[in-house]
Amino acid sequence: MGEFVRKVRIQKAEQLLLSGQYNISEITHLVGLNSVSHFRECFKEEYGLSTSEYLRKLKENGSIQDNLSSESDK
Repeated sequence: MGEFVRKVRIQKAEQLLLSGQYNISEITHLVGLNSVSHFRECFKEEYGLSTSEYLRKLKENGSIQDNLSSESDK
């Protein structure tokens, strides 16, 4: 059960990160985590990259705009 909750929180954090409206500290608290270092650890475990590496890769691939567009369609 704990693993499922963590996964949902990190997926929500990804959406917030891609929105570009919040910094890492704000995202950490918005998804219900108390520690930025724990958030970074969980994010890297889930996506295999740090948040900055993740954003850089998406930007290189032109995927950030695609993700933002698909999120707004929901």
